Amino acid sequence: MTKLKHVNELAALRRLALEDVLQASEADLREQAQEEGLDFNELAEKIRSCMRESAASVLREQLVKNRAPASTQRPAAKRPPLERIKEAIREVFAREPDLRVAFRDGKQQSQSDWESLYDDLVGLGALKPDERD
Repeated sequence: MTKLKHVNELAALRRLALEDVLQASEADLREQAQEEGLDFNELAEKIRSCMRESAASVLREQLVKNRAPASTQRPAAKRPPLERIKEAIREVFAREPDLRVAFRDGKQQSQSDWESLYDDLVGLGALKPDERD
């Protein structure tokens, strides 16, 4: 068999397994886990964790793919003043309480840190173009 055929067959088996799990009731899944000597809650947490990581991975890939090349990025001179950038970023974080960010060493942020975060938030759509200036 060719590698592509193996990949296609594995993908088909994964789809069938997923359909099987989605059609099963929670009671059926618990019973099957018990028969196999597995802790259902631990298994469910592993699946949740795997799904979160998979979703995060896809989002990271999309972010990298959608990032504009440096030559097409908006020049620094077109950004609003630094105080407006800080204000806009604070508004985003107030509006989106689940949004988190970490800076190097947890110290004071440089102007380029603020500008980079601002550009990222605009690129992600968290800051709308009418909020930029």
